[in-house]
Amino acid sequence: MIKILVVIGVLFLLYKVLFKKPNNNRSNNASNNPSFKEDELKEEIMLECFTCNILVSQNEAILDNKAYFCSQECIDKRNEDVNNR
Repeated sequence: MIKILVVIGVLFLLYKVLFKKPNNNRSNNASNNPSFKEDELKEEIMLECFTCNILVSQNEAILDNKAYFCSQECIDKRNEDVNNR
């Protein structure tokens, strides 16, 4: 009787090791890990600076007069160009 239980136990362990599905699903990580942020699932949106055409993330971009800029210097440069016209 004990031999049968041991064999069943070994077979069960082999089944778990060999047929275990990997748990690399991001949604599982979000539900299991409280420090996981929803923002990490979203793609970062990149915007083009109106003055120098460099790409800057939406979080870091500065919106001025319906245009996006990478820095205050680019805003100042654009304002200088507008004033010189």
